Amino acid sequence: KSVTASGNKLSIGFTASMNPYWILYNGLSQLTPMADSWDITAPGKHSTCATGAFGAKTTDKACTAVYNYLNGQSKKSTTFTNAMWQSGDSGPWKLTSFDNLGDVTFVPNKKYSGPQKAQVAIVKEVPFATTQAEETALRAGSISLGYVDNGVLTANGTTTKPGANWSPIANKYNLEVGPPWSVNYAALNLNHLNPQAVFLKQLYVRQALQLTVDQKTMINKIQKGYGYVQINPLPPVTPRAISGSASTTNPYPYSPTKAAALLKSHGWVKSGGTLVCNKVGTAATDCGAGITLHKKLALTFLYDTGSPVTQLEVNTEVSAWKSLGIAMTINSAPFTSVISTCSSNSSKWSICWWGAGWIYSPAIYPSGEILFTPKASFNIGAFNSSLVNTETQQTDFGTATLSAFANTTAKLLPDLWEPNDTNDYVAGGIGEVIKSLKSSDGFTPNPLTQFMPEYYHY
Repeated sequence: KSVTASGNKLSIGFTASMNPYWILYNGLSQLTPMADSWDITAPGKHSTCATGAFGAKTTDKACTAVYNYLNGQSKKSTTFTNAMWQSGDSGPWKLTSFDNLGDVTFVPNKKYSGPQKAQVAIVKEVPFATTQAEETALRAGSISLGYVDNGVLTANGTTTKPGANWSPIANKYNLEVGPPWSVNYAALNLNHLNPQAVFLKQLYVRQALQLTVDQKTMINKIQKGYGYVQINPLPPVTPRAISGSASTTNPYPYSPTKAAALLKSHGWVKSGGTLVCNKVGTAATDCGAGITLHKKLALTFLYDTGSPVTQLEVNTEVSAWKSLGIAMTINSAPFTSVISTCSSNSSKWSICWWGAGWIYSPAIYPSGEILFTPKASFNIGAFNSSLVNTETQQTDFGTATLSAFANTTAKLLPDLWEPNDTNDYVAGGIGEVIKSLKSSDGFTPNPLTQFMPEYYHY
């Protein structure tokens, strides 16, 4: 409704009641103060966006022009170190190099006047295409911070206490663990463009798939104890003040027997080892809408090749599903390709797992508007439930906790919940820290993926 500013104080008035958590963590947290030097529409061409009256058409027009110019410049990574972008740098670090592969270099910003100044001379972020490539760098001791894939560890730990470190690097690095602020899931493609969506739109099929995801065994055997059972879209460590009375009981604990019985009760029988529909119709004991007589229950699974842990978990799940009689076509690709394909509403996948699910950042409050509402920015499976939409609305525009939303999505399965492991130092997981590196606030892995190297020193 209104915005006023005076000095460093900004006041925003709303037209409707908003959930304080949502406003603080998903709204205000994403407001980025901009330098006056960015109030331009071309090099040296200043605008009136910053000084115009809020809500005035002339201000809106000026700010749109500024936004379009800055947005255009932001697509040119070669400009990131130029004078224009650097003029707005007020943090403890100054960017000196950047490329599209993810190689980034920072040096201390001499203009920074904040409380925690940089303590090392240079920080480099180094990308790795696979976990094995990063583990090679750890063996060589060429990086200060990194992570290992759970699969290389020979001793189990817990989500709060690390076990023995990977022996080839144990003399060089300390193992650190921390909680994730994320949800891990495999996306389900309910889009009408996917011919296999006719199966996934049946709740009982999604239930059968979930009943054969053995999360506890995968956490113990594959993730080496560093994982949480995921039962809904909330991070496993969500505080009660936010989750409310959300159930902590898994509605679909591992049970292949129940999964097989569920499919049988809806008219599916095995023919040559594969389930076929033997009871056409939409009644409670039929195969469901759009499924024709003798149609095979077949799905396409696309997953990321970058992690051996993900590979082992995929193998475990696919084996269980095939034992039920579900025909599975398995495709794999690098992470970026998987994300691109699964975000395109294509018919090339029915189940998609890139291994990382969704990290609630920068939208920190784990409500569902980004993942599960119609036309949401990352509702890649085209899930749509009027009940979930209503409950999401209530968590955003009222004072409701996330309990009803969490309980409903746990039962409706908009995605397949996967074990949420802690396998990335920056994201809050199994991290390796070189023994010579120290930290002013300790090495507690940050669950929000906020990398703050100004606290580090030797």
